[in-house]
Amino acid sequence: MRAGERFGVELLQRRATGLITEGDRCTGVQLENGTISAGIVLLAMGPWTGLASEWCGVNIPVTPLRGQILRLRSENKALNMAVNYAHSYVATKTDGLIWAGTTEEEAGFDESTTSEARDSIMADFMKMIPGMDDAELVQQTACLRPLSADGMPIVDKVTGWDNLFVATGAGRKGILWSTGMAQVMFDLIDKGKSDVDGSDHLKLDRF
Repeated sequence: MRAGERFGVELLQRRATGLITEGDRCTGVQLENGTISAGIVLLAMGPWTGLASEWCGVNIPVTPLRGQILRLRSENKALNMAVNYAHSYVATKTDGLIWAGTTEEEAGFDESTTSEARDSIMADFMKMIPGMDDAELVQQTACLRPLSADGMPIVDKVTGWDNLFVATGAGRKGILWSTGMAQVMFDLIDKGKSDVDGSDHLKLDRF
């Protein structure tokens, strides 16, 4: 987003409540307290993207997947690498803390943290880094990830619409796959197709 702002993009934090349409075209977005006109609309609403199914009349099978993370402080030397074990990982982040995670929970839109997740993550953390039993829990957080029905991203033009697109559904790999998804979406908007390998498997009509 910061890169977009450097190129003149204006970011507005508003709650969208629907689409403004004319025939098979989407001409804007209805907000809670206003509207935004648009020549192209991209549905990239994270775990809330599935709510747009009612707006466009097309099923977008995306649900929230909760993931919890522990931020830890240790007197030992910070890790200079990431360590992975099963579905968990440990890495030192730019805030100087050790981040350990994560969970994959079907909890709806509940963003609360749980003691069960804390204990599970700590158990995996000690298996990966047994020499850090002095680690102090600084913060426990939870986030919601957009997960498609088959766990793979959806990057496509919305069926039946001329200028409505969707990019979502990558689950816990969203950050890793974001640049590739962005390239596919740019291609689709710019020239109607993408030459990125595997992009055909990201179509909405596979469901």
